[in-house]
Amino acid sequence: FGMARKAFTDVEKWVLAGHSFGGIAAFSDLWSMVERNDTDAIGGLVLIGAYISQNVGCGRINFSTEEFDWLPAASISASLDTIVNSTNFAAAQDWLPAGNASFSLTITGGNHGQFSTYDYSEREALLGQIDGNATISAIVQQRQTAEAIVQVAASSGVPLPSWNREGGITSSSELSSSPWMIYTCLALVGITATMFAP
Repeated sequence: FGMARKAFTDVEKWVLAGHSFGGIAAFSDLWSMVERNDTDAIGGLVLIGAYISQNVGCGRINFSTEEFDWLPAASISASLDTIVNSTNFAAAQDWLPAGNASFSLTITGGNHGQFSTYDYSEREALLGQIDGNATISAIVQQRQTAEAIVQVAASSGVPLPSWNREGGITSSSELSSSPWMIYTCLALVGITATMFAP
């Protein structure tokens, strides 16, 4: 995250978003920033098929206190995800921010692998894990995920661009259906006011 901040100095707010192990990186980075009192550039947190774990070496992580009511957050799961431990996932919801800009979303018919576009066919052989069989397409699942990320980013206080299907940024009304948003958001979302200057 530090490298991204140095590379894109005009970004005002960042949404830390991550899928699976990327979610661990997102909340760990954010917690480290909290401990350094370096949260001015943070616009939100999105955990996708991931949850806050207390045993990742960062000490006790707890975003649920009033101190973090400013932090927009989303916890996104899929109803047919058999990779994530559902008991641990449910228990970890207690560590997320409790403010009005935070929410949970379960994507009905989705699975763990369809949050991304990687080949997870070797997962069973390598890790002994078998994902559930999705009943919705990957693009439907990814679009719902992108819409949730946009909702968190919209709560950051910085205006968002939108995507014109003919290839340009226009108004915020079409942003959630933008296919490029899926890929840019799943790592870090950078928001700048200068992006939207007339």
